[in-house]
Amino acid sequence: MEKIPSKDVTPRQADHHGAKGEAATQEMYAQRKHIYVREIKGFFQKLRRSANWGLMLAFFLLPWINIGDRPAIWFDLPSREFHIFLVPFTRRNLFCSRGY
Repeated sequence: MEKIPSKDVTPRQADHHGAKGEAATQEMYAQRKHIYVREIKGFFQKLRRSANWGLMLAFFLLPWINIGDRPAIWFDLPSREFHIFLVPFTRRNLFCSRGY
């Protein structure tokens, strides 16, 4: 059985300046290049932020508001039902929202 030809590809030792014809070494711990975030302004950014605040307030406050004998939003996990403003949503109602 013949041996498979191989080639040594380990880099040669060179000084930090990188002599001609030799691989130059790279500094292992280079200074970090920071990414700076800038503020975004505009109509759609204000619309997004106000919609976000409104939805978060609804998510946190509506379970505490009672309509009849139930909360305005009630996630009944043992029976797998969601009650939103006294309208029950079951697994069969959520089939349309999955995109099938």
